[in-house]
Amino acid sequence: MSSSSSDELEERLDEICDEYLEEYVEETFNEVVEGQSIPPRTRGYTERHREGGHDQLRIKEGGSLLQVL
Repeated sequence: MSSSSSDELEERLDEICDEYLEEYVEETFNEVVEGQSIPPRTRGYTERHREGGHDQLRIKEGGSLLQVL
């Protein structure tokens, strides 16, 4: 076997291995990414008592607090 045919064979084997490895890594990565689910965000609820807030509105005036009705 000549040296040039051996080099060609080695190069071809390297290409085949590289293609196989690249495809395997890409498929594995896609499976992992697709398998992950994004957890839904939960929203906290804050009771604001907006209706009652108008009745309790206070204005600071001259050092004293006055209740506005």
